[in-house]
Amino acid sequence: MASHYDRGILRGIAAFAREHKHWSLHIEVDHQRSLPNFLRWGFDGMIADFDDSKIARAVIAVGKPVVAVGGGAGGYSASSGVPYVISDDAGIARLAAEHLLDCGLQHFAYCGYTATRVNVWSALRGKAFAARLADAGHRCEIFNAGQITDSNWQRMQRQLVTWLRNLPKPVGIMACNDWRARNVFEACRIAELHIPNDVAVIGVGSDELLCELVDPPLSSVPHHCFEIGYQAASVLEKMMRGQSPDQSRYLIPPLGLVARQSTDLLAVDHPVVATAVRLVWAEASRGLTATQLAVRVGLSRSSLDIQFKERLGRTVDQELRRVRLAYAMDLLVHSQMSLCDIARVSCLGNAEYLNALMRKHHRMTPVQYRMAHWRSTQPL
Repeated sequence: MASHYDRGILRGIAAFAREHKHWSLHIEVDHQRSLPNFLRWGFDGMIADFDDSKIARAVIAVGKPVVAVGGGAGGYSASSGVPYVISDDAGIARLAAEHLLDCGLQHFAYCGYTATRVNVWSALRGKAFAARLADAGHRCEIFNAGQITDSNWQRMQRQLVTWLRNLPKPVGIMACNDWRARNVFEACRIAELHIPNDVAVIGVGSDELLCELVDPPLSSVPHHCFEIGYQAASVLEKMMRGQSPDQSRYLIPPLGLVARQSTDLLAVDHPVVATAVRLVWAEASRGLTATQLAVRVGLSRSSLDIQFKERLGRTVDQELRRVRLAYAMDLLVHSQMSLCDIARVSCLGNAEYLNALMRKHHRMTPVQYRMAHWRSTQPL
């Protein structure tokens, strides 16, 4: 397991093993050359990547407790009775769509892979992305193609360049993962389209190396890989104790969104609203109120709310609250401040209100969010 995704899962498994001292781990890293002889291992249970159908069949045949991870579903069958712990692809896509909507964009597209047995996640993300945009009254253009390789690079890039040139601008594009986003970056360079002003791009995975190797750095939705691994280990522990898993499929929601420069734009065609939004972004955590904002931009409070609702889909107060919560979440991860202090400096009032907002919008408490980020960065 060498990928960013796989190492995150291993980190979660390792954390569970540290908390349960009776666990002894064996990690098979070279199954590509030949399948290991599982019968000789003498293990009590296994967590296996079911993207590989050969691995899936071999593991199930041993007859020991097993929990599946992965994302492609290449070797997974619900009829097997094996519990499956995976990323919530629909949740990932909705988060990406909402981020691009927050940028004020009116045109959207999705860039994914041609469907195969091992990339089911690409179609799921595309469908959920388009559905969230449809709820907001927008269409979504779709481009699906195979992997870009040395042999087909020029042909595939030409197709992608043509597609990008024909999209209305500015456009927000969700790529199915960070690698596909890099293909979009290269095609934009060839097409002489500027990121983010012409094309705002967001990926999935938030592999820091990949995201920082493009210019500008790539916004991305990280998988909660640590929680996938930790949850898989927890389910396996129950099964090894003779208990049945609570469910057949465990969907792990994404761990927020990392906004970088590839989506750093505000595509609002109303100059007063654009000015107002920038003031909100700059001063929401300094106590700016909706009434003060209306005075500063020369509109009545009701008129400004109408313009915000028409162009951003939310009121001024909702935008102030959204920006303050984002600031508070950043402080949760990058500071040691108490919840009371974070709520105060982000102008969210008190820790109880911050807790309520986190539960409503992110389905976790501030403490859980802080701990999840901390644990996901610990070394193996």
